[in-house]
Amino acid sequence: MRIWKKLLSVLAVLCMASSAALAAEMSELSYVEPGGYLSGGVGIDNRQAMRERGKHYNLHLAFAQARTGEYLTGLSVSIRRQGHKEADAHYTDVGPWLYVRLHPGHYRIRAEYRGKTRVLNTDVGGKGVNHVMYWP
Repeated sequence: MRIWKKLLSVLAVLCMASSAALAAEMSELSYVEPGGYLSGGVGIDNRQAMRERGKHYNLHLAFAQARTGEYLTGLSVSIRRQGHKEADAHYTDVGPWLYVRLHPGHYRIRAEYRGKTRVLNTDVGGKGVNHVMYWP
């Protein structure tokens, strides 16, 4: 009987240790460093995965055709914080969704698709801000 109690004690300690390790790993995954990004949104499964992870990013961009609403991919995007001379971040071959983690502030977003550029000014805070950029 004492052997079973010892075995159960050891098993409980192992379960607690693995639970702590899993919690630490999950907390690391839930935080995204500024400049971190996620791009995709092609297909239902990918969109669902991005929606689930989107809460960790405070800038959500979507790129679409103006007349049809069809999503666009293969964009080049630069993000520059107000007062900075150079882009804080530059992303290539992104879309139709782009999620970025930024420090709170005022930003200028410049997106290019097939030689046509769109510019968007936005304020980014702690909570997520959503924008759709359209091309003719």
